[in-house]
Formats: sequence, structure tokens, C-alpha cells
Amino acid sequence: MSADDFPVMLAAVRAVRAVRGPCPAGARGRGAYRRGVAQRAPRRIHVDGRDYRWTVRSRDGEHVVVRVWLDRPGRGGRVLAVTRRFDDPWLHYGVLLTAPPERIAEILQLEPVTPALTADLVRAGLAAGWRPEETGAELRFTTAGDSLVREA
Repeated sequence: MSADDFPVMLAAVRAVRAVRGPCPAGARGRGAYRRGVAQRAPRRIHVDGRDYRWTVRSRDGEHVVVRVWLDRPGRGGRVLAVTRRFDDPWLHYGVLLTAPPERIAEILQLEPVTPALTADLVRAGLAAGWRPEETGAELRFTTAGDSLVREA
């Protein structure tokens, strides 16, 4: 490993920490981390005058699922589930070290799921027909560029 590899490794660690968060004290080895994403309580977000809850879970080494639902007492309504590409840096560590730094963004998707991105997913889901106050099975979408494509 050379000194040139350090910025790439640092970017990978920051991307993982943005998704996972710090490991709670004493949590390692007790099942607190499953498939690379920390098990956390749902987060709150306020989008266009309404309150929602959301979580991010790893689906595999290359995708995460963002689940969003209306934050209200009792049953929350219909869940929006959006599958989004995210290449886990720990699983693609070799690529991070060997790929030319200027091409990493072309090869890997390392942008973490943030509250701003979640708000954009909520707006896109509403535009695509998601009605969070209705009950029913979760509505599943996949990101395709800047739009959502409904899964079958």
C-alpha cells in the first residue's frame, strides 16, 4: 500500500460511516450489525408539511432499501420501499485500491443515503402514485437515474 492509496481508503471509510454510523460501545459481536448496516431505530423527517419515518437496510453488497412511511399514531399507512444502488466499500475494497481515482465514481456508487436524498425519494414516490395514508402492501420502486421505476 502506498501513500497514494490513503485518500481512496479515507473516502471509503467515510462513506461506510455515513451509512452505518459509529458502532455503539460493546455492540460488536452481539448482532448489532447485520449485513453491513447498523440496526437503528427509524429516523424522522419532515417533507412538505408532513412527518415521515424512514430506515435504510442493506439488501446485498450493492444495494440498500430505503423504507419510508407516514409518522402517525397507530398504523403508519402504506410503506414506500425504494431500492437504491450503494456499493459497500468494505466489500469492494480491492476495487477502491486498484481503480484509478478519477474513475471510482464511474465504477462504484458510494453516495450514502442522507435525509436530503430521503426527502427527494418521498417527493418522487408521491409523484409516482404513492399514497402514504392508504393501507396495503408496501409500494416498491427502484431508482433509475433521478426517477423511480415501479417493481413488479
